[in-house]
Amino acid sequence: MGRIEKYWNGITVYNIEFVAKTEEGTKRKHRKTLVFNNFVSKEEIFSLVPIYLNNIDEVLYVDEMGDGLYLKE
Repeated sequence: MGRIEKYWNGITVYNIEFVAKTEEGTKRKHRKTLVFNNFVSKEEIFSLVPIYLNNIDEVLYVDEMGDGLYLKE
C-alpha cells in the first residue's frame, strides 16, 4: 500500500439540485454540495439522495465538481 492510500481516502465533490416538499406541502428547489467516496457512481447518487435526505420529490441534476482526498483517522 502506498503512502497516499495508507492515510487518505479518495472522494468526489458534486453539486446537486433537488426538489423537496415543505411542511406546508409546497415544493422548493435546493442546491447543495455533497461529497461521496470515489466508488459511488454519479448514477447511484440520484437514488442515494432521497434515501438520506427527507421529503425529496426529485433529484434534478448531479454535477461533478472534482475529486479530492479525505484524511483517514
